[in-house]
Amino acid sequence: RFGLIALIVFGAFAFFAMAVGPDSINPTLSALFGLRSPDPILPAPIPRAGSVIGRVLDAVSEADVRQLMDRFTRQGSRVPGYPGHDEAARFIQSEFERLGLQDIETEEYGVTSPIDKGGTLTVLSDGTTYNISAVWPNLVKTSTLPNRGVTARLVYGGNGDFGDFNGHEMTNTVALMEFNSWNNWLNAAMLGSGQIIFIEPDSTFYTEAEQKFLQVPNSVERFWIDKASGRALQARLAREGELEVELKARMDWEKSPTSNILGRVVGTDPELRDQIIVISAYYDAMSVVPALAPGAEMSCGIVAMMKMAEYFSRYPPPRTVLFLATSANHLGFRGVCDFLGRHSRKERHFAELMTDPIDVRLFIGLDLTSQTDEIGLWNSTRNFYYQRFFTPFGKSFVRYSKAIAESFGLDPANSLVDGINPTSGMTWDMYIPGKDLRTAGQVVLEAGTPALSLVTVNDARFRVDTPLDLPDHVNYANLTGQVRLLTGVLDLALNSPDLIPDYRLNPDDRMRGL
Repeated sequence: RFGLIALIVFGAFAFFAMAVGPDSINPTLSALFGLRSPDPILPAPIPRAGSVIGRVLDAVSEADVRQLMDRFTRQGSRVPGYPGHDEAARFIQSEFERLGLQDIETEEYGVTSPIDKGGTLTVLSDGTTYNISAVWPNLVKTSTLPNRGVTARLVYGGNGDFGDFNGHEMTNTVALMEFNSWNNWLNAAMLGSGQIIFIEPDSTFYTEAEQKFLQVPNSVERFWIDKASGRALQARLAREGELEVELKARMDWEKSPTSNILGRVVGTDPELRDQIIVISAYYDAMSVVPALAPGAEMSCGIVAMMKMAEYFSRYPPPRTVLFLATSANHLGFRGVCDFLGRHSRKERHFAELMTDPIDVRLFIGLDLTSQTDEIGLWNSTRNFYYQRFFTPFGKSFVRYSKAIAESFGLDPANSLVDGINPTSGMTWDMYIPGKDLRTAGQVVLEAGTPALSLVTVNDARFRVDTPLDLPDHVNYANLTGQVRLLTGVLDLALNSPDLIPDYRLNPDDRMRGL
């Protein structure tokens, strides 16, 4: 019996030791029984990691990133149809030519967008005139006024609560309101205001912008006025109560030519160069006030892609890289859809309409912002059917990231997260505040081409879609870190013989269009 009891005690001790670990056991007992913690398993070294770090640090500086950001944001609105958009397209093409990319093409298509022809508010008592800009249309109804203009009384409506209009007969008035007032402009409209003018705020969110237009053709015209002008009018209204004003404005729907710009870095390996990898970013921008769309946060992806194009033109990988700058991303992904229609469709009817088929082995879309330095890799779908094919990409990209992130001042544990195989009970949607981010990669995969999305995660993107998405608010340290990390990760990936699995994923082409 004594032996059985001793055996039970020893077994219990051994189980306890395994449960808590040898380091938590009395050192004397650990030495007596020869207990010790196993040596930690070190990650396998990544070939070429050191040389890639040096090359990336030499090629990508914060000054470069700032210069590119300034180049994309200083020309005004980049909504298709506005001069700033066309200037951005010309710059991308000229840069591709300067870098020596091959087979540079500009593929033109038409896109319809609301074009602001300008607007004014004139105080009739003294002739003082202020510029106003039209807000995004209510469905198809733009903020166009009659050619003769509109004459009405201007009243201040504050945040748009009903009590803010006390003391005013609201029929046929123009309401001057705070922009950060949710959808309370509808209160002014219900009381009789025919036009609303929003004062530029100190800061705002995209959720506020979304409340300033409707998905029905409501006839109430809405405008944006700069902060200094708006406050000057507010001060006059505080003294005088109401002002007789004349409004003139025009915004037309116009179909404008826009284009995708393509350029190649041809692979150095005679066998692997036929594996074409597309790296893509959009260069247009969007705002609730189309004429005021600087799109600084929206420029982060194209800034990164331009630096990658420069890097890989200097250090070409074995595989061919096709750099694709698309437009009209915010108008139904028109740019990436045009690329697919010309080059990469699988469904027979649409495949027969392709003008230049390209065997795209992998599409990598960049959708970056700057308010965090964390990136997520996603396989552009929530369908588990494709998990087996995409899982190796997630594992390898994270492994590459951990090998180089610290050299770029980033946290190796969080700088690139695997959204294909989330850990710790996470799902991809948990990394995206608001859960309402749709990527070009999703569209590409819908057309039957394997696609990955590299997305800045844990960033709510508060200023996007607003006139306040300005370069002054960009966190250049975060953005530079992301550009460096992704350039290094893609260098290691594109040079890996195992990047593309030895079997092909052939998703069904489920994208349909009129």
